[in-house]
Amino acid sequence: MSSIRRRFCGKYNDFSPHLEINVGKNVNSGISWIYSLVDEVAQEHIKNIFQTAENVLYSADFTGEDGWRNYIDEDAAIDWYIMNEFAKNNDAIFYSSVYIRYNPTDGKLYMGPNWDFDISCGNINYNGCDNPEGFWIKTAKWITRMFQDPDFVTHLKARWNNNKTALYNTLLDDGLIQTLADVNATSAELNFIKWQILGKTLVQSPLSSTTTSSSIP
Repeated sequence: MSSIRRRFCGKYNDFSPHLEINVGKNVNSGISWIYSLVDEVAQEHIKNIFQTAENVLYSADFTGEDGWRNYIDEDAAIDWYIMNEFAKNNDAIFYSSVYIRYNPTDGKLYMGPNWDFDISCGNINYNGCDNPEGFWIKTAKWITRMFQDPDFVTHLKARWNNNKTALYNTLLDDGLIQTLADVNATSAELNFIKWQILGKTLVQSPLSSTTTSSSIP
């Protein structure tokens, strides 16, 4: 039993199969999860954890006392949503690299860690994700269902209002993003030495930049 009580991470990919194993497809949303670092004994147990959570999320009484919050951590879902929507992260619409971890202590699924931001923050030329206005992640599987829960929307708004100033401050000239850009300036230069893409239009990028600094959307 120890192998099925440990923590594990589920990864969503809509465009694979990958070389990874242990793929389970949920019946309500059609989501295909890749369960990493689990043995054969644990596979069915883990699939049941995901499927049970989704069954409740898509049930008629999903907002009730026995509803989805007993299976999916709401605070983690809200933070995951805000981060990915704020960055207009194309792949986080449950297309790829959506990670969810399981905590055997409370038996809940926690959305995150956040990953795969290569085509986010405007570094893309399709799906409207180059436009900072409007919503994208709001229509993702699971998330769109959570938005049908009035309490989720209320809690999300409160979390956003408490943190939006700090998030916007990261965009200032002396904000966190510029600070990290300065710290990683040498790495950025070496990146473009290794990959000769400055001045070239990439498939997914709306930019054709000739300098390192201008390559940042």
